[in-house]
Amino acid sequence: MPVKTWIIQPYHPSNVTLRLNVALRKKVYMLPLTVTTLARLVLDLGHEARVIDENVEAIPLEENMPDIALITAMTPTAPRAYKIADELRRRGVTVVLGGIHPTVAPQEASEHADAVVIGEAEPVIERLLEDARRGELQPAYEAVGGADLSALEPPKWELLRSRRYQWIKSVEEIRGCAYDCSFCSANKIFGSRVRCRPVERVVEELASMKEHFAFFTANDIAANKSYARRLFHALTPLGKKWFSQASVEMAEDEELVELAARSGCVGLLVGFESLVGHHLKKARHAFEHDRRAYYEKIIETFHKYRIALIGCFVFGLDEQDEEIFGLTKDFIEETNIDVPQLTVATPYPGTKMREELDGQGRLLPLGWEYYDAVRTTIVPLQMPLEMLREGYDWIGQTLFSYGALWHRVRRSRDYLQERYRSYGVVLPINLVYRKLYELSHEPPRVDPA
Repeated sequence: MPVKTWIIQPYHPSNVTLRLNVALRKKVYMLPLTVTTLARLVLDLGHEARVIDENVEAIPLEENMPDIALITAMTPTAPRAYKIADELRRRGVTVVLGGIHPTVAPQEASEHADAVVIGEAEPVIERLLEDARRGELQPAYEAVGGADLSALEPPKWELLRSRRYQWIKSVEEIRGCAYDCSFCSANKIFGSRVRCRPVERVVEELASMKEHFAFFTANDIAANKSYARRLFHALTPLGKKWFSQASVEMAEDEELVELAARSGCVGLLVGFESLVGHHLKKARHAFEHDRRAYYEKIIETFHKYRIALIGCFVFGLDEQDEEIFGLTKDFIEETNIDVPQLTVATPYPGTKMREELDGQGRLLPLGWEYYDAVRTTIVPLQMPLEMLREGYDWIGQTLFSYGALWHRVRRSRDYLQERYRSYGVVLPINLVYRKLYELSHEPPRVDPA
């Protein structure tokens, strides 16, 4: 007998909605990937699936309850996930919690669930649902090894309330991250080994989409350069536009950047992180020289091939003092970073940063809802706490003023050389990050309004 399943994405305290046309209502900027991927898995196993994204709709507590609820949780959504889980369990629903937060904090999550999934869902979902159907659910399901990406099928986008999204779809091509950054927990769920989905499967999924634009989910789309070359060559005939993430090292291979551009790449999120110090465990060789000159060359290379850049910068790292804000602001303005992503060092559970700061007594006593990377959760080492808050507020106010924002958009026309890239890519992403900065001024909401 099929298991009636609800797959729930909890409300996010930094949920960003955007109105790109005055005639349209505000919409969530990107479609949720995790819940739609889970829905595909559940349906393919012959069970019933309903997707509920609390960022666009309320959980229908007055309807007939499901047999089981699969709730995915990131760290800032964990408090809301627990509230939903507690309420559904009170109503007799079997609840399973999974995602990055339950993976790194399974004992905490188990206090609110009948079962916890540790790691990726694909290796355990069939056994979990069969156990649930027989009434023999285990308290934990830990994925051993990663999912077989050759078997990955497209998400069930059609189960979403489509009118509430801008309809930007994500496509998975890589899982895993070879870097071991002290402030990042990405490889806790996907591992440190870079796994690549067969190129033909990626191309098949992208070709089947009616949308002309997609987001590739890799933490570093060029982590495996041989794979990246094959992927870019295969994407080129499709004529699609795409955005992804990359490390600065990608631009050291100019031929690879050119291939990416020809295949439809219009933008990349690149982690510059900090203009001072060696905050990465795996220090890059070029950092031994002048970091600014190296970064300038990286930016010039991407812009040469009309690829817009979201530059990610982290404030509050141990090697930084109060001068980091002015230094970063000048760098962003002088090197033509198209979209600044300004974040505050956040000690996510499962990271080396959290372990170190906890041992030093430098964690602020705040709930997980504050862990959205735009709110201060630590006591910095080389500046007063208020200086971190004031400095972050100053650089955000300066760079996300409408004047500065429009200057970046207009300036990008000079090197992106296409109206779509400047007004269809750089402008809306700048507006998203402006919204995120504005949210940092108010206490995070655990519950939707």
